[in-house]
Amino acid sequence: MRLTPTSGVLSLISLSLGATIPSHESQNALAFAYTYGYSLYAYGNVAKPILREIPLKPNINLPDPEPNEPGGVGVVRPNADTMYSILFIDLSSDDIVVNIPEMPQDRYWVFPVCTPYGDNLINIGNLGVSKPGEYLIRHDPGNYGLETENIPDGFAGVIKYPMAYGLVNSRILTDRSEEDVKIVQKLQLGFNVSRTIPRPGLPIAPPLDLTMFTKPEYNDSNISTYYEAVMKVAAALAPYNPPYVTSDRDWVSAELRKAGFNNGTFTQPRGSNLTAAVELANKTSLAFMDKPGVRQDVGNDWFIVSEGYIGKFDSHYEARYQIAATAYLALDPSESVYPFHEGDLVVEEGKSIVFTFPEPPRIKDGGFWSLTVYGPDQDLVPNDMEKYMVGDRSNLTFPDGTPVQQGGHREFQVLLQASDIEPPANWTANWLPITPGGATISVTLRWYGAEEYMVNGSYVHPQISTIDAIRI
Repeated sequence: MRLTPTSGVLSLISLSLGATIPSHESQNALAFAYTYGYSLYAYGNVAKPILREIPLKPNINLPDPEPNEPGGVGVVRPNADTMYSILFIDLSSDDIVVNIPEMPQDRYWVFPVCTPYGDNLINIGNLGVSKPGEYLIRHDPGNYGLETENIPDGFAGVIKYPMAYGLVNSRILTDRSEEDVKIVQKLQLGFNVSRTIPRPGLPIAPPLDLTMFTKPEYNDSNISTYYEAVMKVAAALAPYNPPYVTSDRDWVSAELRKAGFNNGTFTQPRGSNLTAAVELANKTSLAFMDKPGVRQDVGNDWFIVSEGYIGKFDSHYEARYQIAATAYLALDPSESVYPFHEGDLVVEEGKSIVFTFPEPPRIKDGGFWSLTVYGPDQDLVPNDMEKYMVGDRSNLTFPDGTPVQQGGHREFQVLLQASDIEPPANWTANWLPITPGGATISVTLRWYGAEEYMVNGSYVHPQISTIDAIRI
C-alpha cells in the first residue's frame, strides 16, 4: 500500500509522467536526474558491504571495531586515522533520540548528521564543544539545524531534519595502536539510539528497508545496468527525501517527472538515450566545478573546494554529484578542509615522490591533519606495514631528526616510495609506502579544525617532486 504523502514530500511523491515530453527536454531532464540522484546510489554503496556480512537495520548505531583497511566500508576515500560508526536514520514514522557520551577533551570526534545525498547538515563534536547527553532528531519538513536553547527538558539538543532518511558516519580519532583501538572501541559504544518517539499523523514514508540495495534492479552488472540502477535507486528514494532548499522542490520534482520518475519507479522516456545523458551530466558537472569561485587555488597545484560546494551543497547539485563520486560524506568546511592535488600521480618503477612542506599545518586545539594515499579504486593502498597515512600523530621528523610534534615553523618532507624499497633510517618515520613496481595514486590532505591561516591563502601547500628511489 502506498502511504499518503504529507508536507514537503508531496510534490515529489506524486510525480506523474503526464503529457508527452519533447525528446530534447527529456534528454536534459535525464541528465539532471542522474546528476541529482547519483548520490542516493552512493548511499546504498555504504550499506552493501555491511549487508554482505550481517543484517543491517536503520536506527541502530553500528561501530566498526577496527580502523579502516583496504577493502573496508563502502566509503569513497576513507579516513585511515579515524574509526567509523554507521547509523542509517529512519524518521518515516517516529522521531529518534540519540545518546552522545562524555568524550575525552583531547580526542577528536564528530557525529555528523547527513542526508542520503551526502549533505552534512549538522555536526555534533569536540570542535563545536558539544555537550554529552540525549539529542532528539525530529522531522521538520521545512527546516534543519541544531537547537540547544528553548528545547524540551532532558535533552542536550534538538536536531531538526527535513527528510525521511539519513546517515551518520561518526568518526573518532585513533593512532591505530592496539591500545588506542581498544580505547576507541569503548567510546564507540556510547553512541546509540536510546529510543524512538512516535509522531502524530500518518507516516511520511515507508520504513527504510536497507535490503533494497541487494535487489538486482538496484545493482549493476555492466555499465548500462549501472546507469539504470542509479536511476532506479534515485526514483525509489527521492520522493521521501526532498531538497532541503524548499524553493527547489517544485522545479526539481518537475525535472524528475520529465526524466521518467513516477511513484517510486523509473521508466526511461521514449526516444531518450541514457548513456548520452550520463555523458552530459559528467560534462556539465565538471564544467561547473571549474567555474570561478567553486574552488580556490592554494598553490603548488593544490586546490580547496569552496564553502557551499562541499559538505553542504544547497542547490549546487552538480557539485554534489562530483563530490559523491570522489568523496561521498565529506564534511562541511567548518569541520574539515580537504586540499586536493589536481589529477593522479603516476610513479614509475624505481621512482619516488617527495612532498616538501614549508612548515607544519596549523590546526585548532582538538583537531588533526593527515596525508593519505589512495589507489585507482579510491581505496587505501595495501602494504605489509599497514601504514596508510602520515600526519600529526605519525612521529614525523624535521631533517635534523627533531620531532615535528615539538613545533617550529620550518620545512619537513614526506616520502612516498614503493613498499619493497626500504629507505635509510632517517626517512623511516616520514615514509608512506605505495604499491611496488610503479603505481598510479592520488592523495588527500585533511585539515580537521583548520586555522584560518590554512584556508585563506597564507599557508604554502606542499610541493611535489619526483625523484629516484631512496635506498639504503
